[in-house]
Amino acid sequence: MVVAPRDPEEELKRLEGLKLGSYTITLPTITRPKGRERECRYFQMKVLKNGLLSTNTVVEGFFSVGRTSINLPSYFDIDYNYIINFPDGSVVDLVAENLDLDIFKMLSMLVDRGGKIIVSLTPHTRLPLIEETYRQLDKGIQPEETYVGKLLRSCGCGYAYKLWLIREGGAEGPAALQGEKAL
Repeated sequence: MVVAPRDPEEELKRLEGLKLGSYTITLPTITRPKGRERECRYFQMKVLKNGLLSTNTVVEGFFSVGRTSINLPSYFDIDYNYIINFPDGSVVDLVAENLDLDIFKMLSMLVDRGGKIIVSLTPHTRLPLIEETYRQLDKGIQPEETYVGKLLRSCGCGYAYKLWLIREGGAEGPAALQGEKAL
């Protein structure tokens, strides 16, 4: 039986319109990387609150549906932001509203068994829990005991962890924590 390859854009669009508490998920940007494989997309995930679109992203990064020809399962490589700003000046803290795990559960829906979610540990803005995760991992604390590690485990992507303090010699992005979904 031949399985048709999955379309990464269609997969990401499955997240569009999902409810996150009283907010709504939207993906205003999904683009195919130039010169990259057709199974990959860059994307931005934002939220709507009473018709207002957040001014910053909740999740931004890269998604691949994987490639069966080389036994590569699907994965995300993301920047995660739990402090969300809106044009009216309001700010939403997804951790304080207990919605942070829901974001990761949504992403995990698109990750195959054996796939992974890779989360950057060097945010572009001040995010104390992400920064704390980096410091803890740098001191040797086990990933599953950190904020990001707990999110990965709780969404089903904590079967195995890989710490990328220096990713492929620094050429493949910032320091990150990778969580794998069990086979």
